[in-house]
Amino acid sequence: MTRATGSFLAVLAGAITAMTLTAAGALTAQAPADTSDARGSTLDSTAGGRDNTRVQGTVFDSQGNPMPKVEMWVMNDDSPADRLRMRTRGSGEYLVRSVGRLYTRDDVYGIRLRISFEAPGYRTVEIRTAVETNGLVDVYPILWKESEDPSDMTEWCLVLKGKVANAKGKGIKGVTVTVTDPGGSDLNVQAITQKGGIYEALLWRVPSIVRVTANSGGAEQQETLSFAGSPRTDVVAMVVQDFTF
Repeated sequence: MTRATGSFLAVLAGAITAMTLTAAGALTAQAPADTSDARGSTLDSTAGGRDNTRVQGTVFDSQGNPMPKVEMWVMNDDSPADRLRMRTRGSGEYLVRSVGRLYTRDDVYGIRLRISFEAPGYRTVEIRTAVETNGLVDVYPILWKESEDPSDMTEWCLVLKGKVANAKGKGIKGVTVTVTDPGGSDLNVQAITQKGGIYEALLWRVPSIVRVTANSGGAEQQETLSFAGSPRTDVVAMVVQDFTF
């Protein structure tokens, strides 16, 4: 993760899921319900065979800084008696794997999880998200200090991700995707497409309208994205913007 000019961050790897947004342009979005191995303490289990249900993400503070050693409690929202405990790594990232031990007989096609994020001096955040069996969901919570007022945040915290491809659908690596503010602020965040043409950018406290530009081989495409409603202060929202050249 690299920090962009001002209070903005750019992320070039990982996958992030959050809430539904509307936009002017070819925007799609995924929505979690109300809302470790390589990236944290690993929670492995088996329920009726091998289970690969996973939740991953990064915990941020109100300034967009990753938070290490945040305590997490993972439970079945419909049967919360049993809980799994873990902590985020030094990078603030976490990976909860194979949550099959929390399944009940009713959880045939997946499970609805309740995940609590706790740190001394910070307000506890509790996220609920549905995960299909052997599926992957990304949750990126925001923790506020007890002395801070979350209602002070009126801008958006977003993860913008997508794919840049050619007319045949093959991803194009090395394309620069730039996010700017049509209103004229100094917002300027760039991400470079990786293998498969995939890119991601974490935008911290940005306005409700942003412009996304992709440049490939001298050709340029632009989309203006508009986010409706009020931003959530407990979780980073995710939007998807693809480009085809």
